Amino acid sequence: MSRIIFRESYITVIPTYNKTDSHKYPFMHLFFGKNGCKIIADKKEIQGNIILLKSKIKHAVSEECNCDFFLLIEPTSTIVEQLSDKYLCDSNYYAITENVEGIVKDIKNLSDNIWI
Repeated sequence: MSRIIFRESYITVIPTYNKTDSHKYPFMHLFFGKNGCKIIADKKEIQGNIILLKSKIKHAVSEECNCDFFLLIEPTSTIVEQLSDKYLCDSNYYAITENVEGIVKDIKNLSDNIWI
């Protein structure tokens, strides 16, 4: 059974599953995997140790995902505003494979004190 942790502006999910069908939610997603994550969004395969995905974007998680956990972030939160301004800009997603420590530091410094 997956582990779910509720916070004020986000939900942390530690999944026990490896694959999902195509779906979308009204939350920004932040996928994290030490060994890399792999998702399909905008009909493209996206890989990275950290993947940010804008809210309401149809996506699927492949069997090779290796995601350690992901966050579902409330779309009107300051977290979404800050991450969108710095990383997403006008894009639907942003993948990071290098300088992971930099974004982890940025995320930890956000106003809602995210657990990573």
